Amino acid sequence: LKEEGEAATVRWERREEQLLVTIAQDEAATQVLKKQLDVADVILKSGREQLKIKVGFATQRALLEEQAVHQSQLQEIERLFQEQLVLAQLQGNCQMLTVTMSERRFNVLMDIFQRMQEALEVVLQK
Repeated sequence: LKEEGEAATVRWERREEQLLVTIAQDEAATQVLKKQLDVADVILKSGREQLKIKVGFATQRALLEEQAVHQSQLQEIERLFQEQLVLAQLQGNCQMLTVTMSERRFNVLMDIFQRMQEALEVVLQK
């Protein structure tokens, strides 16, 4: 019995040593995993920041493209407005020319009538 007790004690001590070695290995593996988790967390955070930056740049690029489209539309509207102003000025000039031509015709007719009247007075006086 004494030998069985000693054998059990030796087995217990070996088992305890194995458990201590396993615990040490588990703690080392846990430390490695914690370090890997910290690295993964840093990578994840930097990835999020990079994604935010990329989204920011993409949003800014889209806004700039939209602004360029609006700017070109505004320029086209301004060009059309200028063309309408020129057209209105030309129409006004045409109307003024028409009035001027009508005045000249009237003046020519009045001059003709004046000369006819003068000629008629000369004929009547003779």
